[in-house]
Amino acid sequence: MQRQPKRTGENERVGKTVQVEIVSPTPRTYKTRVRVTHEQPRKIPTTAYKIVSGAKVPVSTRAIIQRINRVLVKDGRQVKTARSIHVQLDCGKYFVIDVRNNAISRHDVSLEELATVLEVLQPYEEIRD
Repeated sequence: MQRQPKRTGENERVGKTVQVEIVSPTPRTYKTRVRVTHEQPRKIPTTAYKIVSGAKVPVSTRAIIQRINRVLVKDGRQVKTARSIHVQLDCGKYFVIDVRNNAISRHDVSLEELATVLEVLQPYEEIRD
């Protein structure tokens, strides 16, 4: 059993020359001597972060539309957003079109319901504009 050196608050090698082995992407290995100029950074303990239970991750509307469209493209459909007030009155704010027939297949689509059905919105996510 090897004996571990006693660790102190400061790095004992600062200011001293040590041998370092450098491994490159090529099959060669280089050995060189370098001077240690600073301590190695200390790791932050993971207990410093607190996970809030029940908190939901915000997802933008645009990201949800992209996720939905990635699933619907397999069936030749897309979700579109109404650009004008006239289209919004006729079709709703979001609607699904059939790309092959160039026809509207669903009016007044709720993004949250459609994303949940297609399983692109996780239970810990919520849609925010």
